[in-house]
Amino acid sequence: MRSPVVINLRAVLPCFFFIFILYLTGFYFGGWFLIIFYLLFFFLVLNVIHIVLTALFLKYSQEFSTTHPIKGEGVDFRWYVIMESFVPGCRITVSLIGTRGTWETESERVEFFPGSRKTFTREYTIMCPFRGI
Repeated sequence: MRSPVVINLRAVLPCFFFIFILYLTGFYFGGWFLIIFYLLFFFLVLNVIHIVLTALFLKYSQEFSTTHPIKGEGVDFRWYVIMESFVPGCRITVSLIGTRGTWETESERVEFFPGSRKTFTREYTIMCPFRGI
């Protein structure tokens, strides 16, 4: 199972390198460089707090219309992403991967911004080639 939080190091490392250079420049020269460093560091901390709040208050659920389908029956599948915080969340990417047959796979990526105290829902109908759970 993949981790729910994925960090792109190619995007993060240049940001940290720039903030580090700004830190050295600010404490060596002072003045505006130091003010810009404190401002960017404040926004970095705010972004991290926003990501943590999104991870803490984001809940997800799924449900099927039946647990024992008959061969050839369509099963309704619904998944919900619920944001329980008063603060809107940051961008969420959901990857749905399904298999059909032996090696055939389908995938879908859904990106959305969860609003405060909102529910994001998707519904699918899956045709069952076999009988059972």
